[in-house]
Amino acid sequence: FIKFSELMRQFRDRVDLSEVVRQHFSSVEKRYCIISPLFHRFDREWGTVFREEDQEQSVDETETVQDPKKLCWLLFLNAKDDILSGTEELIQTYHLLLCCLEFILRDSPAFLLHPPFDSLKLEHSAIGGSSPSLNFVQRLAEKFHTSLDELQAMQTTTQTYFESLKAANGNLDVTYLENQYLSRQKESGGLDELLYLQHEATLMPNNFQRVQSGSSTHNGLDTPVTPVRAAMNTVQQLKNLISTNTDHLQPLREHFQNCASNPERSITDRASQMKLKFLSHYLETSGNGQGAVAEQRYRQATNLYYRVMKRLLDIERERLAPLKDFSSLLNNDVFHRSLLACSTEIVLTTYNVSSFDVHREQNT
Repeated sequence: FIKFSELMRQFRDRVDLSEVVRQHFSSVEKRYCIISPLFHRFDREWGTVFREEDQEQSVDETETVQDPKKLCWLLFLNAKDDILSGTEELIQTYHLLLCCLEFILRDSPAFLLHPPFDSLKLEHSAIGGSSPSLNFVQRLAEKFHTSLDELQAMQTTTQTYFESLKAANGNLDVTYLENQYLSRQKESGGLDELLYLQHEATLMPNNFQRVQSGSSTHNGLDTPVTPVRAAMNTVQQLKNLISTNTDHLQPLREHFQNCASNPERSITDRASQMKLKFLSHYLETSGNGQGAVAEQRYRQATNLYYRVMKRLLDIERERLAPLKDFSSLLNNDVFHRSLLACSTEIVLTTYNVSSFDVHREQNT
């Protein structure tokens, strides 16, 4: 696919293609750049969650292990198109994949699972309690080094959809999911992502075997930095930058109180108004089911907005000492809208896959 993509780019530069064709090709490239690294991670980690079958097992026994893997991937492919239609976030799609894995884990017998998931399933069965979903989500967040809050936000978005796919017997039907996906894929065109399960050579980067076998040593210091890990690291850097205080306005109140007219009320009102516009636009482009994720993105943006504002005011106070009254700046509508817009853009760019292209996929 990478070689084909390079040839198509050369062809596109030399031939006057219609905008529709250019957009379709760009969409296929972006889709590949998201799905390919996610499948490699999924394929590599599957055996650490589900027990691998022994080569001496019978065909029937082998199928009991293989079916959950295909079922999970099909659930992901359908959910991705139905829930994340138009979304190009690698992290968000990764969280969706983990939610699919968690949903399959819930209905899998304990003997098919590796620790600690087998113990969680046995404990749940012993006490006869409610769904073990929360425990599974917590363990998956720990295992895959991702944010529990973000994973739970995605789970909130997906649960009703997952339940709607169950057959009359209360289980997911792999044949139904496969037919649903193939029908959609035939209509829309593009990559057949079911072929990843067959390790289709045209979809595998040249060095996939090297990454699949891994080269990690103590604490994973030698583990290749894959697109998934790089994206996770970038998100973590943003989170480290943003204060963890619940009241992000508190550090700013000293500056507010030094103003002739305290601007706090106007600042919070403006942020609330801009939130409504942001949520409306985000849901319009990403789907109405993305409410929890949209709220989370805007909360991160406002936290960054307040942090940067605090830093700017501290610098200005040192530069203009003994001046402490920044009423003119803090009551400037354009300043606040611009700063909050920049903060929002930083958050969205941090989560967006736009920094990856198909050529970097060779180093997955």
